[in-house]
Amino acid sequence: MMAAFWRRWANRLAAVRHAQDATETDQIALSVTLEELLALRYAATDPWLHQLALASRPQAQGTHYPLPGRGLDFKEHRPYHAGDDLRHLDWKVTARRGQPYTRLYHQERQTPWVLVLDQSSAMQFGQRGNKAVIAARLAAQMGWAILAQQDQLALWIETDQQGYWQAQHHQRRHWMHTLAFIAQHQQQMGPLQPRPPQQWDQLLTQLRPRLPRHTQLVLISDFQGCESWSALQDLAQHTHLWLIHLTDPLDIDLAQEGAWISTDEQEQPLTPSLRQAWQQAFIQRQQALQQLVQGRGRYLACSTESETYQFTTGFRRTKR
Repeated sequence: MMAAFWRRWANRLAAVRHAQDATETDQIALSVTLEELLALRYAATDPWLHQLALASRPQAQGTHYPLPGRGLDFKEHRPYHAGDDLRHLDWKVTARRGQPYTRLYHQERQTPWVLVLDQSSAMQFGQRGNKAVIAARLAAQMGWAILAQQDQLALWIETDQQGYWQAQHHQRRHWMHTLAFIAQHQQQMGPLQPRPPQQWDQLLTQLRPRLPRHTQLVLISDFQGCESWSALQDLAQHTHLWLIHLTDPLDIDLAQEGAWISTDEQEQPLTPSLRQAWQQAFIQRQQALQQLVQGRGRYLACSTESETYQFTTGFRRTKR
């Protein structure tokens, strides 16, 4: 019964009729501007990505997760020659062989990043904030940080109608054009609509062939209606997968009892059993996402609530 209920509700086909403070509503940004996305360039630096990685890293002792970014690939050892960089001396090999040896490296490589930004109208669902707006800000700041460390960046924008692909590049002017498209799309985003059937399956199927080796793949969404666990597991095995899970209090707990809800063009009272089923579905989805990347990726939950949102945009932990 719960599974059937979740299939009906997962895409938030209904608007929840509940009382909401008008002042609070006025403070929620319904769209993002290009100027705002461009300004995030000055908030994004190379260490910013490392702070994000540390924030989302599991805290288990003895577990090591290398931070993403550019680096030198080790090639081989050879005897030291005059003029070699002393920083590349391998002291362990030198001590073992009795003469100085240096480490040789392949040419410094650029890490390929692919951001998947969910801009479906269903992302507007929320009580404390507009998840589509927060996702756009987060993607913009992350993109600026990636380009600041001169890595390759590609972007997939998922909308109600179709997906838009921006191929790999490392130039800021290309990113500026992409941000302009995101801002324009948000200005034209219509009312909340149900997600198209099999949206996640189609997205991941189209995305998989576009991913180069050693990709840092970042999915930014609330993952409502996502049941493509096998496809996500496949991606987790072939990429370094980041799951940035946007949440809102209404994802966990619907309106007060006695409210009316509508789904499939039918109305019914919001009963305790329906609220419990909704909450349980969220918990199960969150646990599935966390388990998916355990040991081979990162999971980060970002709430629309104000204090957590400060952590989302600046990645500084806030005290409650």
